[in-house]
Amino acid sequence: MKIAILSRSSALYSTQSLVRACLRKGHEVEIIDHMSIDLLICEGKLQIKSNGLPIGHIDAIIPRIGSSVTSLGTSVIRQFEMMGVFSATSSDALTRSRDKLSCLQYLASQHISIPDTMVMNYLQFNEHFFKAHMKLPVIVKLLDSTHGLGVMIANSSKSTETILETLYHLKQKALLQQFIRESAGSDIRVLVVDGRIVAAMQRQGVEGEFRSNLHRGGTARMIRLTPQEQSIALRACEVLGLGIAGVDILRGNDKSYVLEVNASPGLEGIEGATGVNVAARIVDYVEKGYRLKNKANYANRSV
Repeated sequence: MKIAILSRSSALYSTQSLVRACLRKGHEVEIIDHMSIDLLICEGKLQIKSNGLPIGHIDAIIPRIGSSVTSLGTSVIRQFEMMGVFSATSSDALTRSRDKLSCLQYLASQHISIPDTMVMNYLQFNEHFFKAHMKLPVIVKLLDSTHGLGVMIANSSKSTETILETLYHLKQKALLQQFIRESAGSDIRVLVVDGRIVAAMQRQGVEGEFRSNLHRGGTARMIRLTPQEQSIALRACEVLGLGIAGVDILRGNDKSYVLEVNASPGLEGIEGATGVNVAARIVDYVEKGYRLKNKANYANRSV
């Protein structure tokens, strides 16, 4: 197979891990910067070029699309899909999961436990409404936050109002979310591939930090999931249509909650903490998806 990894840099750990996994399985692999791609729709035909040059035949792609370029990345994936190329992450699934509010709406509609969430209108801060539905402290989270950036904690209704007012003037959209105090600055990252949990780790933030991101100095270790955590992680991916995902979970006293779902999860932290070759599982999934797509195309042609 000819597999293209859509990545901004060949030096990234996740990209290199995927390249090694592809080569070990005998596949030809190419790294393509999705920001260098030109999409051409001409005379009813779809074409994809990189830096103005044809990319050649591709059997499957593994998208590694950052949150800041979701719109462009989605368009690139969609064009590959329409040209008959199998994508490890579909354009529709990326769209559903990347928008934090949309993702939570999908999950809640299917009764998957999430922290209580509120998006307030920017016209007026209704303190009575806020206090009636949210308990302090609350997490204020930008809808496009990543690596813990744009995630704040507010300890009073006044500080919540001030933060929201500031964000409004900066033209930033945010949501309010229940603070799960008992999680004690830790969360769980579950890596799901092809409907199966392949690895799970617990991330612990540094002392005094409520964010557990490894990019912010947190530590990680392998962890055993409860049956409820296994269920909500798998259901979240099923609802969003993701074949590959990192599901972030917070443990409460009585149950656990899905915090968010990452369609392009980093591999360095979880492979290091668990010793699982997640990249190899991803390539297995791509091989399976490519076979099934070809089989379906052959069946359609035979009808």
